[in-house]
Amino acid sequence: MTLGARGALEASNGEKTAADLATDYGVHPTMIHQRKRALLEGAADIFERCGKKKAEIDEGPVQPAALFSNLALWRSTRSACLRNPLP
Repeated sequence: MTLGARGALEASNGEKTAADLATDYGVHPTMIHQRKRALLEGAADIFERCGKKKAEIDEGPVQPAALFSNLALWRSTRSACLRNPLP
């Protein structure tokens, strides 16, 4: 059985100890505590947003010209290093 949302919910219920859950799921008790903390922090975030979806991160459109220029620079530098290795 894998530790996921169900395990985090069980940990937050408090019916079993972290050590018992860790034995059930075959993980270290620290992972149980981490998942429980993540669940509780995530749940608080959902209620603070009143059920609305989290805004998407907009990093802007990818500029292919910039990517290709970086790739060309990397290739030329690599070629120069292969032709003239350091002593």
